Amino acid sequence: MASGFETDLSVSIDELPATLALMPDALDRAVFRALNRLAKWLALHSARETGQVLQIKQRALRPRFRAYFNREDKSAKVWIGLNKIQLHHFKKLKQSKNQVFVPGLDQTFDNAFISNKIGQSRRDGKQRVWVRDKSKDSGLKAAEADISKQALDSLQRWEQRTNARFNEILRQEVNNELREINPG
Repeated sequence: MASGFETDLSVSIDELPATLALMPDALDRAVFRALNRLAKWLALHSARETGQVLQIKQRALRPRFRAYFNREDKSAKVWIGLNKIQLHHFKKLKQSKNQVFVPGLDQTFDNAFISNKIGQSRRDGKQRVWVRDKSKDSGLKAAEADISKQALDSLQRWEQRTNARFNEILRQEVNNELREINPG
C-alpha cells in the first residue's frame, strides 16, 4: 500500500495572476486597518494605565486620548490632552481641616475643600474641589492637577510594545484580505 499526498493545483495556478493583481490594493487596505487598530489600541491602553496609576475615572481620561487617521498618506497618530485636570475626577479624595489629599498623585492641596455643586445634593455625586484664591473676585477657583508626566510615562511604556502588536494585527488583517480575495 503506497502512502502519499496528492492535490490538484491547476485551479489555484489558473487563478494566481488575477489574485496577484488584486494584492497591492489588498495589502494597502490591510496596512491601513492595522495602523488604525494599533492607534486605537495604544490610546486605549495608555489611558487605562494612566487611570490606574493616578486613580482617576476613565470617563475623564477618554476624551484626552484620541486616535486620528489620515487615508491620504496612510498614517495614524495618537493625540493626548495634557492640560491640567480638575481634582473632582480623582477617586478617593480625602479632606482634612484646610486641605484635600489626592491619593493618586500622593499630593496635598492647601486651602482646598470639597463642596457639592451648587444646587446638587451629596447623593448626586457632583462634588467639586475648590481652592481659596485671593486674586479672584469670587475668592474661589477649581482645584486642578498636572497629569502630563504620568500620561507620557504610560504612553512610552505602551509604545515599546507597538512593534510586536503591529506585526500581530498586520498578520490578522493580511489573512482577512487573502480570505476575501480567494475564499476557497
